Amino acid sequence: MKKIFFINALIFFTGLSFGQEALKIQSGGSLTIQTGAELVLQGGLTLENGSSLLNNGTVSLKNNIVSNISNWTDQSILGALSGNGIVIFNSTHPQQFTGPTNFYTVYINTDQLTINNDATISNLLRLINGRINTTNYVLALINAAASALENDITNPNYANSWINGNFRRSITTNINSYDFPVGNSERSNLLKFLNNNITGPSSLTSSFGTKQGTDAGLNVVENGNIYTAVNEGGVWKLVPDADASGGNYALHLYFNGFTGLTDNSFGILRRPDASVNAADWTVPTGSLLEPINGSGRKVSDGFARRFNLTSFSQLGIGSFTSTSGTPECSISGPSEICIASVENLYAAPPGMTSYLWSVTGAAGIVGPDNGPIVNIGAATSPGSFTLNLTITLNGLSAQCSRTILVGANTVCNITGANELCAESINNIYLGPQNLITYSWSVTPGLSIVGPNNGPVVNVTGVTPGVQILTLNATGPSGCVSQCIKPVFVKPLPPCDITGLSNLTSGTSNNDYTAPANMSSYSWSIAGNGSIVGSTSGSSVNVTAGAAGSFTLTLTTTLNGCSITCNKVVTVDPIVTYNCNISGETEVCGNATHVFTAPANLTSYQWIIAGEGMILGPTNNSSVTVDAAMSGSYTLTLETTVNGLQCSSQKTVTVIECVSACTYTQGFYHNPKASSCYNNSGASLSSSDHMLAAFGITSSQVFGNVANKRFFKLYRTDITNGTIFKMLPGGSSPKSIDIDNKIPFDGAYYDDPTTWSLVPIQPTGPQKGKIRNIFLAQTITLWFNIRNSSNLGSISLADDTLVTKATVGCGSNTPIGEATGFGLPHNIIVYLNGNNGYPATINGLFTLANDVLGGVVTNISASSINQAVEVVNNAFDECRVLVGTISYNNNLTRISPVIVDVSKIRAREIVAQNELKVIASPNPYKDRFQLLLTSPVSGPAKIEFFTMEGKKVFEMSKTVLENTNVVMQYPGPTNFTALAYKVSIGKHIATGIVLKPN
Repeated sequence: MKKIFFINALIFFTGLSFGQEALKIQSGGSLTIQTGAELVLQGGLTLENGSSLLNNGTVSLKNNIVSNISNWTDQSILGALSGNGIVIFNSTHPQQFTGPTNFYTVYINTDQLTINNDATISNLLRLINGRINTTNYVLALINAAASALENDITNPNYANSWINGNFRRSITTNINSYDFPVGNSERSNLLKFLNNNITGPSSLTSSFGTKQGTDAGLNVVENGNIYTAVNEGGVWKLVPDADASGGNYALHLYFNGFTGLTDNSFGILRRPDASVNAADWTVPTGSLLEPINGSGRKVSDGFARRFNLTSFSQLGIGSFTSTSGTPECSISGPSEICIASVENLYAAPPGMTSYLWSVTGAAGIVGPDNGPIVNIGAATSPGSFTLNLTITLNGLSAQCSRTILVGANTVCNITGANELCAESINNIYLGPQNLITYSWSVTPGLSIVGPNNGPVVNVTGVTPGVQILTLNATGPSGCVSQCIKPVFVKPLPPCDITGLSNLTSGTSNNDYTAPANMSSYSWSIAGNGSIVGSTSGSSVNVTAGAAGSFTLTLTTTLNGCSITCNKVVTVDPIVTYNCNISGETEVCGNATHVFTAPANLTSYQWIIAGEGMILGPTNNSSVTVDAAMSGSYTLTLETTVNGLQCSSQKTVTVIECVSACTYTQGFYHNPKASSCYNNSGASLSSSDHMLAAFGITSSQVFGNVANKRFFKLYRTDITNGTIFKMLPGGSSPKSIDIDNKIPFDGAYYDDPTTWSLVPIQPTGPQKGKIRNIFLAQTITLWFNIRNSSNLGSISLADDTLVTKATVGCGSNTPIGEATGFGLPHNIIVYLNGNNGYPATINGLFTLANDVLGGVVTNISASSINQAVEVVNNAFDECRVLVGTISYNNNLTRISPVIVDVSKIRAREIVAQNELKVIASPNPYKDRFQLLLTSPVSGPAKIEFFTMEGKKVFEMSKTVLENTNVVMQYPGPTNFTALAYKVSIGKHIATGIVLKPN
């Protein structure tokens, strides 16, 4: 019995030949045959609905050794085949095709192939052996190239392989020859379509069959010959998808199997496609036969030929007998030609045995005088001539003559200017009046504006130099004359204003200069400036007005051509500059701090006095100062710019700063809480901890003063204990409301009338509590940044901060499990998006204040509050940073904020003596990553295999000793399981990653 191979998974065939008696691809199954691979099937192919076959190689269907059946069956709705491969029907027994398959390339080398529905081939059809039976269906070849149909060398004249039925080919406008190898069940009768740039149809459908009806009523005469019968060998049909709108074509109909034809006594006739009436046979309108013994007129040619066809229909080969009368002689062509003209063509009746032309009068024959068409050249003066013709047909001759007038040419002249300026417009030129047609043209240095088919034309000068204006005009006699007029396009003069582009307000004697040696100059000014003196010289003197700008306009003239140009000058305000020193007024002792002066000054000289010392150069735009433990120092800056001197001073207070742990709101709410002080193991009360954050300042603003959306926290709010009433804050995060009451000093605790702006709870047991969790968390973050020297500079380039607890106060040694704290992704994107905020915790604090103050409105208070809360939690009670994790949609988060690192095995920094690799998530849905922790440094090689051991992907990365490295897997993910192997030196780790269905 026939063996069937079922496919219900994704299969690839690459570079090999696969033999199988029968193949069925089930729904959901997919088969790929790659370039160079061949799949040989000896029992046919079945494609279920929902399956797919991607063929970029070759599929051969051979007959089965048992049942001799090898069919193509496509049960899909839209066709399951794709790709640019070849399908070969290759059997010694009949084969069947069924389904909506759209083939790319098909070879026919079979006993016969029957299509059970329409079949489409998009690229190429090669006929080797075996007919294609279409019955009522259509075989369509979509490629419009004539070469899209290939006839194998073993199939001469399509004797071994043809289409028994309907064959459709796409065509295009060209002069190529298209074969339609149609026939019946016994033989092929080729129809050859010789295109002569026909337009309109995009496809033709041809078929061959038995002639319907008899010859009774046949009544066709051509060139004096009477058709008596249409050959019983058969008829063709050639049906376009649209009527022809231009061009024509020729036909060759091959009479394989036809009998009863004699040389020069047959020709192609047409009648409507559905007609069976002999009286409907006609000579196609406008078409022609070749002359006697010409191509397609003899039986030995093997085909009948007709050319100059423009319509389509049912086609047959008619036989005729010659009339015994004298042939009818006539001359067709124009009755009047122009003097000195050539290519004046005149025609005789076609199909004659011989032709002989002669001329008497004001003309002569150009070329042969013995063909059905003659070319006449007219004399160079008006007059007339007689054209004589002698024809013979079947031994009989006839003569005729025709007199033709040689008319006078039109008198042509052009009136208009001989010179133009470049870019000049509305230059009018006149031709002769009262002619039949006008056609104006110019060389590229001129341009016609508007119509070019009247007696008047509007011309614009474009390119300097001698240009040509041409007129072709047709007179009443129909003769065309040409006249030309040279036009010199003069170049425009130069126009350029030289002078300063920036002036200081109120300055005078500012000179602006034009190009020299012009015929005339004209200056004007608009805006914040004025011209002093003449406006008609090669230069002007300008006085600058108020700050802003002015536009200086110049028109120059040379050789009668003028051009205008402008120069916009910026008027700068009178500048007074400062050399103020930028930097903190309060700094921590035993630390360095940078102070800067304005940039781009001519010179700098820094001097210091007091409890500080300048480190490095003292003549740059910035200076670094090393402060003592406490006290103050004064910085003095001496500068110059544009010869002017400037000096400034800045007094800086040096305080002993607290370097303490960070905490959440619970600590700052508890008056009895104590903190780790200066990492020394000593403790500091929560009040002293917060007072240290203020340093020597008395208040801190949260929000934005300019927007009148701010809350001011005072040092006294700590000393009098009101901070413990305000924190911890709650309720929804929001921006602070606008203070619309004079003096617009925002909200603060000592004025309950401002509490609604925050808001702060006005009554009840929670009176004084901040009801805006966003403000409360931002205040907490400020305390933490002020009292932790390293917190503000921590990078927020990644989405997740991984921290650990420390051994104790004063220790930076991490201990215990690491925990990942995930920040909102949109906040990380914003901080890293060049929006003016550094991607650090300091940048996050600045952004939080701008959202509180309504400066930034495209970041929600909820998401920025979430980010601030994450930072406060991540470093609570001396926790330290041990790593970060970049954004990954597949990371498992146990809350909107905190990531459980023990579940995802991210960048935990841990020393170990073996290579550790963990896949996460596992199982995965769309993608996964590997966490590598290596005991040694070096290049890591990561390989991925299917369960059958086939390698599908490889990547590499250099890793450092005892450093966690996360690598995203970018390879194919269409496998239910992948094995991985990681090699770093002699260390190897393996594992399996699963992807459930």
